[in-house]
Amino acid sequence: MDFTGKDKTAHIQQRLTETIAWCASQDWSTNPAERLRTSLLRPSEQATFQLTFPLDHHLWDKNLQQRQQIVEDLALKRAALLRTRGISRSQMTKPLTGGRLLVFSPDMTLFDGASAAATDSFFDDDDFPAWDTWITYVADDPPLGPPTDTIFDDCYLLSWVPEPLVEVIDAGISVNCTKCFFWAANLDTMLMRQLKHAGLVR
Repeated sequence: MDFTGKDKTAHIQQRLTETIAWCASQDWSTNPAERLRTSLLRPSEQATFQLTFPLDHHLWDKNLQQRQQIVEDLALKRAALLRTRGISRSQMTKPLTGGRLLVFSPDMTLFDGASAAATDSFFDDDDFPAWDTWITYVADDPPLGPPTDTIFDDCYLLSWVPEPLVEVIDAGISVNCTKCFFWAANLDTMLMRQLKHAGLVR
Protein backbone atom coordinates (compact mmCIF):
# COMPACT_ATOMS: atom_id res chain seq x y z
CA MET A 1 0.00 0.00 0.00
CA ASP A 2 2.97 2.34 0.02
CA PHE A 3 3.34 4.09 -3.32
CA THR A 4 5.98 6.68 -4.10
CA GLY A 5 6.77 8.98 -6.98
CA LYS A 6 5.35 7.99 -10.33
CA ASP A 7 4.03 4.69 -8.91
CA LYS A 8 1.84 6.55 -6.45
CA THR A 9 0.59 8.89 -9.18
CA ALA A 10 -0.11 5.93 -11.48
CA HIS A 11 -1.98 4.14 -8.69
CA ILE A 12 -4.17 7.17 -8.04
CA GLN A 13 -4.82 7.58 -11.77
CA GLN A 14 -5.89 3.94 -12.06
CA ARG A 15 -8.21 4.17 -9.06
CA LEU A 16 -9.60 7.51 -10.26
CA THR A 17 -10.34 6.05 -13.70
CA GLU A 18 -12.16 3.12 -12.09
CA THR A 19 -14.09 5.48 -9.82
CA ILE A 20 -15.23 7.60 -12.75
CA ALA A 21 -16.24 4.51 -14.74
CA TRP A 22 -18.16 3.06 -11.80
CA CYS A 23 -20.04 6.27 -11.00
CA ALA A 24 -20.87 6.72 -14.68
CA SER A 25 -22.50 3.27 -14.64
CA GLN A 26 -24.76 4.13 -11.69
CA ASP A 27 -28.05 6.04 -11.97
CA TRP A 28 -27.50 8.47 -9.12
CA SER A 29 -29.10 11.57 -10.65
CA THR A 30 -32.22 11.44 -8.45
CA ASN A 31 -30.59 10.36 -5.18
CA PRO A 32 -26.78 10.59 -5.16
CA ALA A 33 -26.54 10.16 -1.38
CA GLU A 34 -28.04 6.69 -1.64
CA ARG A 35 -27.05 5.64 -5.17
CA LEU A 36 -23.37 6.51 -4.61
CA ARG A 37 -23.32 4.22 -1.57
CA THR A 38 -23.57 0.87 -3.29
CA SER A 39 -24.26 -1.85 -0.71
CA LEU A 40 -21.73 -4.20 -2.33
CA LEU A 41 -18.98 -1.62 -1.74
CA ARG A 42 -19.95 -0.69 1.81
CA PRO A 43 -16.75 -0.49 3.94
CA SER A 44 -16.89 -3.24 6.54
CA GLU A 45 -14.60 -1.53 9.06
CA GLN A 46 -15.29 2.18 8.71
CA ALA A 47 -15.10 2.53 12.49
CA THR A 48 -11.32 2.10 12.33
CA PHE A 49 -11.16 5.55 10.75
CA GLN A 50 -11.91 7.01 14.16
CA LEU A 51 -9.13 8.32 16.37
CA THR A 52 -7.27 5.78 18.47
CA PHE A 53 -6.54 6.89 22.05
CA PRO A 54 -3.99 7.14 23.48
CA LEU A 55 -2.18 8.30 20.38
CA ASP A 56 0.67 5.83 20.73
CA HIS A 57 3.08 6.07 17.78
CA HIS A 58 2.89 2.35 16.93
CA LEU A 59 -0.89 2.25 17.22
CA TRP A 60 -1.10 5.30 14.97
CA ASP A 61 1.03 3.58 12.29
CA LYS A 62 -1.20 0.51 12.47
CA ASN A 63 -4.28 2.70 12.24
CA LEU A 64 -2.90 4.35 9.09
CA GLN A 65 -2.30 0.97 7.48
CA GLN A 66 -5.80 -0.16 8.41
CA ARG A 67 -7.32 2.97 6.88
CA GLN A 68 -5.33 2.51 3.68
CA GLN A 69 -6.39 -1.13 3.48
CA ILE A 70 -10.09 -0.29 4.00
CA VAL A 71 -10.07 2.05 1.02
CA GLU A 72 -7.93 -0.27 -1.11
CA ASP A 73 -10.27 -3.20 -0.37
CA LEU A 74 -13.21 -1.08 -1.53
CA ALA A 75 -11.31 -0.12 -4.70
CA LEU A 76 -10.47 -3.76 -5.44
CA LYS A 77 -14.14 -4.75 -5.04
CA ARG A 78 -15.14 -1.92 -7.37
CA ALA A 79 -12.56 -2.98 -9.98
CA ALA A 80 -13.83 -6.58 -9.79
CA LEU A 81 -17.44 -5.43 -10.22
CA LEU A 82 -16.43 -3.38 -13.26
CA ARG A 83 -14.93 -6.52 -14.80
CA THR A 84 -17.80 -8.88 -13.95
CA ARG A 85 -20.39 -6.40 -15.25
CA GLY A 86 -18.46 -5.84 -18.44
CA ILE A 87 -17.92 -2.14 -17.73
CA SER A 88 -14.71 -0.92 -19.28
CA ARG A 89 -12.73 1.75 -17.50
CA SER A 90 -13.35 5.11 -19.09
CA GLN A 91 -10.49 6.38 -21.19
CA MET A 92 -9.91 9.45 -19.09
CA THR A 93 -8.38 12.27 -21.06
CA LYS A 94 -5.78 14.62 -19.67
CA PRO A 95 -6.35 17.07 -18.25
CA LEU A 96 -9.28 15.88 -16.16
CA THR A 97 -12.29 17.75 -17.55
CA GLY A 98 -15.13 16.43 -15.42
CA GLY A 99 -15.47 16.43 -11.67
CA ARG A 100 -12.91 17.35 -9.03
CA LEU A 101 -10.71 15.62 -6.44
CA LEU A 102 -11.66 16.15 -2.82
CA VAL A 103 -9.43 15.86 0.27
CA PHE A 104 -11.08 14.68 3.53
CA SER A 105 -9.27 14.44 6.88
CA PRO A 106 -11.40 12.13 9.09
CA ASP A 107 -9.50 13.04 12.26
CA MET A 108 -10.65 16.66 11.97
CA THR A 109 -14.41 16.13 11.73
CA LEU A 110 -16.78 17.24 14.50
CA PHE A 111 -19.42 14.66 13.50
CA ASP A 112 -22.04 17.45 13.65
CA GLY A 113 -24.01 16.66 10.49
CA ALA A 114 -23.84 20.21 9.12
CA SER A 115 -22.25 19.17 5.85
CA ALA A 116 -24.71 16.31 5.45
CA ALA A 117 -27.60 18.77 5.66
CA ALA A 118 -25.98 21.13 3.15
CA THR A 119 -25.29 18.39 0.60
CA ASP A 120 -28.44 16.23 0.86
CA SER A 121 -26.30 13.62 2.63
CA PHE A 122 -23.56 13.22 0.02
CA PHE A 123 -21.50 13.66 3.18
CA ASP A 124 -22.80 11.57 6.07
CA ASP A 125 -23.16 12.84 9.63
CA ASP A 126 -19.47 12.05 10.24
CA ASP A 127 -18.48 14.06 7.11
CA PHE A 128 -17.46 11.01 5.06
CA PRO A 129 -18.21 11.43 1.34
CA ALA A 130 -20.28 8.73 -0.40
CA TRP A 131 -18.03 5.67 -0.56
CA ASP A 132 -18.51 4.90 -4.26
CA THR A 133 -16.37 8.02 -4.87
CA TRP A 134 -13.40 6.96 -2.70
CA ILE A 135 -10.06 6.70 -4.50
CA THR A 136 -7.31 6.07 -1.92
CA TYR A 137 -6.16 6.96 1.59
CA VAL A 138 -3.01 9.06 1.42
CA ALA A 139 -0.08 9.60 3.76
CA ASP A 140 1.26 12.86 2.32
CA ASP A 141 4.20 15.17 2.94
CA PRO A 142 3.85 18.64 4.52
CA PRO A 143 2.71 21.49 2.27
CA LEU A 144 5.39 23.16 0.16
CA GLY A 145 3.85 26.56 -0.41
CA PRO A 146 3.18 29.48 1.96
CA PRO A 147 0.63 29.04 4.78
CA THR A 148 -3.05 29.26 3.87
CA ASP A 149 -6.28 29.30 5.86
CA THR A 150 -6.68 25.57 5.11
CA ILE A 151 -5.84 23.37 8.10
CA PHE A 152 -3.86 20.42 6.77
CA ASP A 153 -3.68 16.88 8.08
CA ASP A 154 -1.05 14.85 6.22
CA CYS A 155 -3.23 11.71 6.20
CA TYR A 156 -6.46 12.00 4.25
CA LEU A 157 -9.05 10.26 2.12
CA LEU A 158 -8.94 11.26 -1.53
CA SER A 159 -12.23 11.01 -3.42
CA TRP A 160 -13.80 12.17 -6.67
CA VAL A 161 -16.80 14.46 -7.00
CA PRO A 162 -18.78 14.17 -10.26
CA GLU A 163 -19.19 17.48 -12.07
CA PRO A 164 -22.97 17.83 -11.40
CA LEU A 165 -22.27 17.69 -7.65
CA VAL A 166 -19.42 20.22 -7.49
CA GLU A 167 -21.70 23.14 -6.61
CA VAL A 168 -23.43 21.09 -3.90
CA ILE A 169 -20.08 20.12 -2.39
CA ASP A 170 -19.03 23.78 -2.41
CA ALA A 171 -22.02 24.38 -0.14
CA GLY A 172 -20.87 21.61 2.18
CA ILE A 173 -17.36 23.05 2.30
CA SER A 174 -18.69 26.49 3.20
CA VAL A 175 -20.56 25.24 6.30
CA ASN A 176 -17.81 22.95 7.57
CA CYS A 177 -16.21 24.80 10.47
CA THR A 178 -13.14 22.55 10.88
CA LYS A 179 -12.21 22.58 7.16
CA CYS A 180 -11.88 18.80 7.30
CA PHE A 181 -12.48 18.63 3.56
CA PHE A 182 -11.55 20.89 0.65
CA TRP A 183 -10.71 20.68 -3.03
CA ALA A 184 -7.40 18.98 -3.78
CA ALA A 185 -6.46 21.90 -6.05
CA ASN A 186 -6.04 24.01 -2.90
CA LEU A 187 -3.39 21.68 -1.45
CA ASP A 188 0.24 22.33 -2.34
CA THR A 189 2.27 19.19 -1.60
CA MET A 190 4.73 17.27 -3.74
CA LEU A 191 2.09 14.64 -4.45
CA MET A 192 -0.47 17.25 -5.51
CA ARG A 193 2.09 18.92 -7.75
CA GLN A 194 2.66 15.53 -9.40
CA LEU A 195 -1.08 14.97 -9.82
CA LYS A 196 -1.50 18.48 -11.23
CA HIS A 197 1.37 17.85 -13.64
CA ALA A 198 -0.38 14.62 -14.70
CA GLY A 199 -3.55 16.59 -15.38
CA LEU A 200 -5.56 14.90 -12.62
CA VAL A 201 -6.34 17.95 -10.46
CA ARG A 202 -8.45 20.91 -11.48
